[in-house]
Amino acid sequence: MKKLLIILFVILSVFGEIVAQKNVIRIGIPSLVYGRVNLSYEHFIGENKSINIQAGVQVPRSFPQLIEELDRQGDFRVNGINYKAVGLSPSIRFYLSKKRTTPGGFYLAPFVNYNYNQLNFATEYDDGNVRDIPATIDANLHGLGLGVLIGSQWIINERLAIDFNYFGIGFGRQFTNTKFRSSDNTVDYQQLADDFSEETNNENTIGFNNVSAEAGSDYFKIKTGSFSPVFKFSFALGYAF
Repeated sequence: MKKLLIILFVILSVFGEIVAQKNVIRIGIPSLVYGRVNLSYEHFIGENKSINIQAGVQVPRSFPQLIEELDRQGDFRVNGINYKAVGLSPSIRFYLSKKRTTPGGFYLAPFVNYNYNQLNFATEYDDGNVRDIPATIDANLHGLGLGVLIGSQWIINERLAIDFNYFGIGFGRQFTNTKFRSSDNTVDYQQLADDFSEETNNENTIGFNNVSAEAGSDYFKIKTGSFSPVFKFSFALGYAF
């Protein structure tokens, strides 16, 4: 019986060495400063290759009385903002260092990135006859991109993971959807949409591309689409197992 236990212990020890450090979980550090929690999970599928999935959630934040210092001057005021966001970025890492210990070393990582951001504005405006008319502006941003990351990962004492993305660059497509609603039942939303479309179609108007406007019975909506570079940088600490 004693010999059997010894054999089992040896087998488990060998098996543990075989499967050890094939996974890493991490948390991003810089993003915590502004309330975003970025978690990542890495699983090695070979000696020099791994699948990495990063997910991020912005802790909902509020910014009340944004411009109260303006003493209510002008015909439009922002009284507060609520902000939240989520993101997902899968990637495949190719470790290129000749001298390294799995799962550490220098790597290149093609990635796909998706982000969703939502901003809700509580506003007031004056229409010339009535002051302080409550209104809301809800802005949603969707972004989808792809690119490549350059970075390194170090494993200290076989468990502590330090991951540093020096630089990431790519190209992405962004879509925005901004909706305006007023508590004034006399607002002509279709007229707002028509006026906005006329302005954006004016050849002298600068800064409007791929913009469309539409109106419903109780809203006026602006949609935009654009291409832009995607830049990524991160520093994370984690645990290898």
